[in-house]
Amino acid sequence: MLQRGRQILVMAPEIALAQALVDRFAAMIKSDQQPVAIHLWHGGMSPANRAEVWAAVQSRKPLVLIGGAVSLPCSHAKSWLDNRG
Repeated sequence: MLQRGRQILVMAPEIALAQALVDRFAAMIKSDQQPVAIHLWHGGMSPANRAEVWAAVQSRKPLVLIGGAVSLPCSHAKSWLDNRG
């Protein structure tokens, strides 16, 4: 998916597992030639960090967004899913 310029949304069953997922994706992507951003989304993010990550998602550049299922606001999820086409 990333090689085709797509974005990946990974929903962790609980936020405690999110960092392990970040580490795994980083290890997998490391072997690719093209760098890809990996972002973590969680309820404890500062407004500035939340805006930064959301801007990266809206850029439509390849990235991996990892977060707990309850931390992703429904309005953002719907917007993200509607615009992936």
